[in-house]
Amino acid sequence: MQRRGNDERGGWELNGEHIQRSRVRIDTRKWMLAEGMDACLAAAAAGLKDADYRELAFKCCARVMGADRVFPLQEETVLGRVQQLLGLSDADASRLLVLATR
Repeated sequence: MQRRGNDERGGWELNGEHIQRSRVRIDTRKWMLAEGMDACLAAAAAGLKDADYRELAFKCCARVMGADRVFPLQEETVLGRVQQLLGLSDADASRLLVLATR
């Protein structure tokens, strides 16, 4: 990554933070490919013990999936699975969907 400094060196400088983010991204993709989407969703959902965090996770998923204002069947199916894994009722999911699409 190029950084401009006050010294005469300028040029390229190693950015350790960028390398760490890349490692996390690559490791996450490897994990998802090895385990499959359902297992990864289940593991992520199991880590969310607090109800507020579970609701926030659902809203984030809904917002990302609905960013194009279209919910194809595949996205609806995944969101239903996320709802189930997070232990949200249909009423909760409906309420959160409205909040996520505002």
